[in-house]
Amino acid sequence: QDISSFSGFIKSSLSMSIYPIFYLLKKMNKGSIVVLISSNWIIDGKAGFSHYLTSKGALESLFKSLAKENKDINFLLFRAPRMLTDQTNLSIKKEKLISPKTVSAKLLKEIIVFPKNQNFLEI
Repeated sequence: QDISSFSGFIKSSLSMSIYPIFYLLKKMNKGSIVVLISSNWIIDGKAGFSHYLTSKGALESLFKSLAKENKDINFLLFRAPRMLTDQTNLSIKKEKLISPKTVSAKLLKEIIVFPKNQNFLEI
């Protein structure tokens, strides 16, 4: 991948999240929850996905900083596992993929039980 494509992907990926986050943070009430859906690949990166992992890593760092800067807002960083989707539904199965319904239920549960004594949670 050339540097132009790499940097273009990162700029596009960051812009899709940064603009709404900064716009909505100003409008949120005390105790509101902001959720960033990231990827468990950030922990164990895969070859060929450096552009994707770079943008996810940058967003996670931003999210952690924003939690420290906005103590009245709750921040939930959710690293979703690889799920069974149109993109991953292959005839040759290399790994067991999780249902999006199962992942959504877990995310919803974490939102409901968000700890009252902290404003940042990483799942």
